[in-house]
Amino acid sequence: MAGLLTNGFYAFKVGEDPSTVYDVAAYDNQNNVIAGIKKNSGIYYYEFSGYRNIDKITFYNDNVLNGYGMFTYCQQNPALTAVPSEFKNMSAAARCFYQCIDLNHVQKNCFQNLKTDSNYMFANCVNLTSVDCTFSAMTDNFAYSFQYCTNITSLPDNMLNNCGSAAASYLGHTFEHCHRLTTLPKNSFNAVTGMYGTFYNCSGLQDISNITSCFANAKSAAAGSHAPFYNCKSVTSELIPVIDYFKTKSVPLSAGSAHIFSAMTAAADYTTVKNSPTYSGWV
Repeated sequence: MAGLLTNGFYAFKVGEDPSTVYDVAAYDNQNNVIAGIKKNSGIYYYEFSGYRNIDKITFYNDNVLNGYGMFTYCQQNPALTAVPSEFKNMSAAARCFYQCIDLNHVQKNCFQNLKTDSNYMFANCVNLTSVDCTFSAMTDNFAYSFQYCTNITSLPDNMLNNCGSAAASYLGHTFEHCHRLTTLPKNSFNAVTGMYGTFYNCSGLQDISNITSCFANAKSAAAGSHAPFYNCKSVTSELIPVIDYFKTKSVPLSAGSAHIFSAMTAAADYTTVKNSPTYSGWV
């Protein structure tokens, strides 16, 4: 068996017990170690970036808590079609699966301890179709985390309800360019106070009515190209209930100033909203 001696990896020697050598080891389909993080090295930074033919990932240390860039640019890895179960212990994972072409499923409870520093976590995972994890422990910002996940079709209810409670309280372009997303989750994003490009250019989004159970603490929305629903042209659900919901929360602070529904010309009541002084500026 052979490993690598770069970026904190350890050159594996024949006869060694992997559990005494590594914190995390990657194996091929012949059970050979092809890469690993040396035990107690403390180096957790793009460890398996760009690797192929990883058939199994084994964590020998439950205290590997930071997955920064761990599986960026990975493809053709059977072990990475779903999130490894050991990730339930991770507390930070910025760029962890950035452009991981293999990933197609983020399963429920796989990030139950994830709390901070997780921007761009799944960005550019173009084969990701299914997200069942609610990221219930996440308190920090989750910016760009699903950007260009162009094949996600739905999001779980009760998602990211603590996100923003400990830091920058907005979802910055989190679901940008998720073109196959057709509706919004229920009872989600309720610690977030600001909306900043959250569903930017989600061109397949049709129904936004669920948003009246979300963003319970919303106080502001960005304008122009950073508006939370910028270029969501396929929305057909009614806008008035949604606008009324945000008006009670003073979102935007100056009524309608963000034009956050400006592209929704296909909405069922767009013409009514457009021509009504009551909703001036919202579209």
